[in-house]
Amino acid sequence: MPLKRLMIAKDTGTAITGAQRADVFFGTSSEAGIAAGFTIDRGRIVVFIPIQGARAKVLGQ
Repeated sequence: MPLKRLMIAKDTGTAITGAQRADVFFGTSSEAGIAAGFTIDRGRIVVFIPIQGARAKVLGQ
């Protein structure tokens, strides 16, 4: 089941580690568990950062 939608990262817990990794919470019901079990996707993550932060990274500041 592809997840093609805008999502907002609200959890900064320690369960997911490493660069460019994400976890999608489906809920706590048995139906949510089934849906989560079928969702295995490499995915693509696009990160939006404020322009000041982007300039600092590009210019090495």
